[in-house]
Amino acid sequence: MSPGAPALALAALLVAPDPARAQPEPPAPRGFVGVNLLAPLPAFLPVPLSTLTSVFSGLETGLGVNGGVPAGRWTRVEGRLAAGPNSDAEWLFHLGAWGTIQPLGALGRRPENLYVGAGLRAWDLRNGLTDVDRFNLAAALAVGHRFDLGRAWLDLRAQEILGVCTWTSDPHTEPGFATVADPWMPKVPLITLDLGVDVR
Repeated sequence: MSPGAPALALAALLVAPDPARAQPEPPAPRGFVGVNLLAPLPAFLPVPLSTLTSVFSGLETGLGVNGGVPAGRWTRVEGRLAAGPNSDAEWLFHLGAWGTIQPLGALGRRPENLYVGAGLRAWDLRNGLTDVDRFNLAAALAVGHRFDLGRAWLDLRAQEILGVCTWTSDPHTEPGFATVADPWMPKVPLITLDLGVDVR
């Protein structure tokens, strides 16, 4: 063996590609779909408990589904739909549109899956006993974290309604508007827990 052979062998090892790094990265998800795990609960509970559990389902009851697409590496656009009984006498239909960003991920910091977002929510709560609909349109902010489970994920989110406009189908009532600054408006954050998968 020539004197320079060990040095050449060492140099070859240093410049050889790392097999782990040589693996191609999985394609970025083209979208995602999920379900609100707690949305069905209020329908099966008596009124005091159904009101409480609706806080932990983000005011989404029955079947709650969501889906969206990336708007960039660290941003997402999301739609939400829920419909189902809120109690023995009430039925709720909910629509939501959200935009989220992962600020720490964009800055190269951890936890990169922590996100903040803003959204619009619209829902109709129909009372089957009185045939009166109560319509609501609200703006909200949210903070959450998405836990990656391979291709699947678990998303825990807390949101706060900033302002809401409410009106009913009863001709004897007038529309109302409230903001988070009003002392009588609830300050309890709404929680959602979603399970979903990425679509590649």
